Order: sequence, then structure tokens, then C-alpha cells
Amino acid sequence: MANVACAGGGDGTSISPVPLSDRLKYLYPSVNEAETSLPRSWSPKDKYNYIGLSQNNLRVHYKGQLENCFVT
Repeated sequence: MANVACAGGGDGTSISPVPLSDRLKYLYPSVNEAETSLPRSWSPKDKYNYIGLSQNNLRVHYKGQLENCFVT
């Protein structure tokens, strides 16, 4: 059950497993995966130096300097 998400009615009472492929079809209905597959994780080769990856390349974090940012 590695590629299974759960979907429910919102109140948490009726939760049933939904296969990942069905969830992706719901989220991206216009994508034909036979022609163009959706990425499953971030590629460490295609990232900038100020972006870090963790949790098996599924989580992205910024590791650059924030000197040009202003908080108002």
C-alpha cells in the first residue's frame, strides 16, 4: 500500500483508500500519462544551488540568503 492515499467525506467517518493513479487523474484531468508522465519527486540534477531536497527528494526547502527581503 505504498502508493495509496485516503479520501473521505470530510467528517472523517468514511475513509477509503484511493490508488495514487486515480488521485493524480482527479488532480490533473487534462494530463495524458501515456504521452507525458507526471514527476513523482524532485530531480537533484535539475535544481538550483539555493534549493535543498529532503525526505527522498519529496520535500523542497530554500537554503539561500534572505538579505533582499523586506517585511512590512
